[in-house]
Amino acid sequence: MTNTSKKKGQEAEAPAKAEARDPQPDADKSPQGLLAEKADLTLAYGIDFYPSRIASPLTFEVPGSFYGSELQIPLIGQYAGREQVPFSITAPISPSDDEVDLRKKVKRLTTRLDEERADKGKLQETVAELEESVRLIQFKNRLHPDAWKVLLHSKDLQQKLVADEDQEAFVISIDMRRSTDLMLKAKTPKLFAVFITSLCQEIAEIILRSGGVFDKFTGDGVLGYFPTCYSGEDAGYWALRAASDCHISFRRQYLQHRRCFSAIPSDAGLGIGIDFGVVNLVQIHGGPTVVGTPVVYACRMSAAPAGQTFLNHPALDKICGGSSAYFSASETTISVKNEGDFFAYTAQPSGEAYSAKPWAWLSYQANPSEPKS
Repeated sequence: MTNTSKKKGQEAEAPAKAEARDPQPDADKSPQGLLAEKADLTLAYGIDFYPSRIASPLTFEVPGSFYGSELQIPLIGQYAGREQVPFSITAPISPSDDEVDLRKKVKRLTTRLDEERADKGKLQETVAELEESVRLIQFKNRLHPDAWKVLLHSKDLQQKLVADEDQEAFVISIDMRRSTDLMLKAKTPKLFAVFITSLCQEIAEIILRSGGVFDKFTGDGVLGYFPTCYSGEDAGYWALRAASDCHISFRRQYLQHRRCFSAIPSDAGLGIGIDFGVVNLVQIHGGPTVVGTPVVYACRMSAAPAGQTFLNHPALDKICGGSSAYFSASETTISVKNEGDFFAYTAQPSGEAYSAKPWAWLSYQANPSEPKS
């Protein structure tokens, strides 16, 4: 073959090779095809082709759940006259800078909020523990010292005695008869304060050592109660015994403090009322106190004459079922302001020995001991 023939043959093959290198005029011009072209794909026999970059004005709607992941775009391309070959392009989805900043802020604030919630939860637990400690410390001088130590370590006793729950109790109201006259006859206000302070302090100690709970000082007397969950089955006995001891205490204190008065009434003394029923512990002015019908009528019964103890009928009924051998009772009446006359029952120690049942609080300690009757 001559050089001319070879040259013509080469010139004839050139358009074919050029046609083989370039996509055909009727190549796929769909969005997928355009995207494939823009991706600068490299085609080689037996080798997959990978996009080196994506530079296309085409946009795709991507679900929000795809944020931060990669989008697999299935495409079909046609190159160099070959048959159509399916492939896919991995296109990372990149949010805008503003979106990234906002999401960082959201994440930062969410983390801070979670930390604050955790701190708030811990703080609430601490506050609850401190409030419970305050409630317990308020009973430190309201219970027998040994009973208070048991209370600190007994959740069961705390739930029964300190919680704001109804509880059955004997309520004792101790009122000083003719207290106004005694105040007026005191040589100085300070001397009367010495007398009343010494008397009420001893009365409070009597209630505590009798297995009762000191509630409050009423101005010229004391209010206490003997809950069955704390004082035990013989709570009525302990209330009556405390009343008897309080009468004895007044006579001794009055004798010791006669020097405080310019004139000494002979009929001064304590009127004591006792009732039984359901009471509830409430917080008033930062301190615990019991409320309920027995509180009302124990106070009504404390209008008894000096030196006497009056029982309301519910208290008499409850005591008669247990420690009635310890005391004797007789029926009388009492006039209650704005309510009229009521039956009441005077109570006096019978002089007979009585073996009282243990205080209930003793059962919450490791080595319970018998109370002294």
